[in-house]
Amino acid sequence: MASHPRKKNNIESIELHFGNRASCEKAFTSPIIANGVSILAHPVVSSEDKLLRLNVNQLPPLPYHVLAAGLLECLPPFGVVQEIVVDEDNLFYRGSGHIYMTRTPNSEKLLKTLSHRVTYDSRHEFLATWLRMGARCKYCKAMGHDVANCPRHS
Repeated sequence: MASHPRKKNNIESIELHFGNRASCEKAFTSPIIANGVSILAHPVVSSEDKLLRLNVNQLPPLPYHVLAAGLLECLPPFGVVQEIVVDEDNLFYRGSGHIYMTRTPNSEKLLKTLSHRVTYDSRHEFLATWLRMGARCKYCKAMGHDVANCPRHS
């Protein structure tokens, strides 16, 4: 492993280079302890990839590890999941958060087009929004029109 510390705008960062994929995966899931400080590593996103932040809500009320496992199963047709963040509140489950995904242009793997409604499993779906997603209806949750032009809204 090699490291390269940096400081920019009073923010310290350390770039780590691991010798193999297994070491990388361990660093992404288990904190690295250095000088009594716990650090969770994050993978680098290629400059060729498009980074997409999905804002999600109406997530199923499941324990985090079950929810995250389900999201990792249902989202690969749309891109590579980099990070899942679920908003936590000590009193109530809000069912919201965000997911960072990468989408490689011109990849060999054809990616499906994202929609506002995303199927989680056979019983659940959740809603996703992202920057420049186009028109979406807040009434019927379909894409391609707004509530003023919704055929289901009278």
